[in-house]
Amino acid sequence: MTFTSAVSSLGAPESSEAPMRRWVLIGFILILVLFGAGTYSESLWLPPIDDSDEMAYLGEASWIAEHGGAALLIIRCYEGEYPYDNRHPLTAWWVSPWAAQSLRAVRPMRAAKVLLAVGALALTFALCRRMMSPVAALAVMALLAASQNWYMKSRVVCAEPTIYAFFFLAWALIAGLLVPRGRWFWAGAAVALAWLTKGTALILLAALPLAAILFVALQARHTGWQTVSLWRPVALLLAGFLVVASPLLVRNVVRFGNPFYNRNSALMWADDDGAQHMTPEQSRENPLTPMAYLKRHSAGDIVERMSFGLRKQVPRLLGSLAVAPDFGVLPRVLSLMLSAAIVLLGLWGAATRWKTWAGLFTLVLVALTLLLFAWHSPITYASRFAATLAPVLAAAAFALAPQAPAPWSERAARWALRAAGPVVVLALLLLALRVDYGSLRQWPRGEVPMTPEHRFLLDWIQEHAGRRGEVCFQTPFLAPRYPVAWLLTPSTPLRNVPPFKDFATLQRHMDAAGARYLIVERDSMRDRWDIFAPFFDVDYRGAVVIRSCPPGWRFREADPFPPADFVILERESP
Repeated sequence: MTFTSAVSSLGAPESSEAPMRRWVLIGFILILVLFGAGTYSESLWLPPIDDSDEMAYLGEASWIAEHGGAALLIIRCYEGEYPYDNRHPLTAWWVSPWAAQSLRAVRPMRAAKVLLAVGALALTFALCRRMMSPVAALAVMALLAASQNWYMKSRVVCAEPTIYAFFFLAWALIAGLLVPRGRWFWAGAAVALAWLTKGTALILLAALPLAAILFVALQARHTGWQTVSLWRPVALLLAGFLVVASPLLVRNVVRFGNPFYNRNSALMWADDDGAQHMTPEQSRENPLTPMAYLKRHSAGDIVERMSFGLRKQVPRLLGSLAVAPDFGVLPRVLSLMLSAAIVLLGLWGAATRWKTWAGLFTLVLVALTLLLFAWHSPITYASRFAATLAPVLAAAAFALAPQAPAPWSERAARWALRAAGPVVVLALLLLALRVDYGSLRQWPRGEVPMTPEHRFLLDWIQEHAGRRGEVCFQTPFLAPRYPVAWLLTPSTPLRNVPPFKDFATLQRHMDAAGARYLIVERDSMRDRWDIFAPFFDVDYRGAVVIRSCPPGWRFREADPFPPADFVILERESP
């Protein structure tokens, strides 16, 4: 008897099944309503801070709106006109009917994203309901709804949590936990939807052949080598993927010559995120390719990079079902322990079923995904990456739970059934406390609030770089803290500081570009310290201070609201 079947068998006599289903339905509706209400009410008052690439998505959505709207995006892709080479278009397409290059457009676009996130949560529950008991499915839904990345990322325009739901759907179909008619076609379509949302979904296609080879080899050890016909599932999988993903595949071929092109793929072979700001000359001197990386690094460097990445990603995977820190210390600590237990239980269940296709594919997928994110950690190790596996492992904890003797399994099932209720109730309580009920009466209109320093910087850049056309360089961390570029036209001469080793080289580059201004932001001191250390410092309050102006530059402006986050320098002889 499995843990899941034991849970299901505890449903009691048929006379009590209907009340249980009613309670599950009530819980499902309450979670959706509170999750949607909380994320919507908070989205109205969040300032435009680009911690999840939100401003980039808003810029892409504005482009879609200006070039025929959502209805014509497919044509724009087939013609190769869609220009963006990093973030995939599904999220931007969804919010594009409300898009514009205006702060007044942020609230309606976020409201549309909340609806998409609510739909992703409902889809995840529906999938779990097909794989486990109603109570277990509701508990998984409650954990996801209150978890840090599902909740926080639903408030802003970004790929999460939509990518989580499509990734989960693709896993369930490929692993065989859902077996609809035409299963492999729908599996390919699900992978395509995930890929149209975020490029990392291609890990599903990488895990599939590896898991298939291992599975056939394992079967051969027990039954001998047998001829297996794979052409039909492979053909159906590819057909589903090509049909749904064809707009982006064709765009990539027409515009970049590679069906799976993505600028972030090159960053996989960079040492830090500064590589994304390299000049063309730097890119030619230090190409971001696997062979170039292997020439620049030793085996020890590679081991050190993977070790660093695993130290960052494993804790984030274990805590991927925990609530955000601002839910409170006690809920955070308790949810971290519960999250780690569920993730480990899901891994244990898959490991004990490693001889089955579902267990083996899950293990291969988790391992490859974790290794990918670990390798990418020197670029960024945000928790939203590891959270991609949260629904998979939460479902695996029930659907792939290890087999055990009946007394043990039934005892564990009773404990799980008793614990599921409090988990759902506590999640509902946390979600209810997050809702700003007064904001629910407000339509998503008006500008999102901005900090005074953000407003000052936006007005200054719009005046000097936007209207006057004066070339302005900004340090890389300025854009995430104070995103302004998406509100400017593409021709506005606002550029990022490339990763030069010294200020003299940087100055020659800026002079060649006709730079008039340089904006230095506090957090960029960490990433570009070698360049700025002789001239700038950060004081005990966290304010950036000028030790001495670089030769040929003079002080022009500073953040007028202390402690100063940024200073603006002007070239003496532009």
